[in-house]
Amino acid sequence: MDNLQEVLKNGQEIWGNSGDITPGQYNAIVLSMVGKEVGKDDKAQWKLIWTLRITGPKFSGKSHTMFTPLQGEYLWVTKDALKKCGLVFENLMSLPAYCEKLINKEIEIDIKINDKGYPNTYVLGLAHSNTAPQETSSDSFDSINARATERPPETPPPPESDGF
Repeated sequence: MDNLQEVLKNGQEIWGNSGDITPGQYNAIVLSMVGKEVGKDDKAQWKLIWTLRITGPKFSGKSHTMFTPLQGEYLWVTKDALKKCGLVFENLMSLPAYCEKLINKEIEIDIKINDKGYPNTYVLGLAHSNTAPQETSSDSFDSINARATERPPETPPPPESDGF
């Protein structure tokens, strides 16, 4: 039972205290990255949940959670954030292995408040104290995504019939 209470306490800390972090640029350690369906019923969407610990310059030690999409037209946001950290992956099935490479790494983030008053967090890249994780993909996610969105070549119209 003590373990459960500790997990709940840590979960509350991770989810509950990023609201007082003011907009600005920060360094943060990546504590975890988990793919999870967020929302209810037909509004549910798969998100990559980044749990971060701010290391400075202000709010050192505070937890911050950010979400990036794992589906739909905004998948590029997640791809871009990971690419800025030196990770380009082949497909979503390989995402967990790539995310593992960022655990305990320090990244630079920018927190901005959107027009609805909610914080939006943007990954700027690895903090200068880190080196980029090694890329092992033989075919980048960007090139796969580009191929998936390419239009097929135009099919020429059939030749005009000679009456046969």
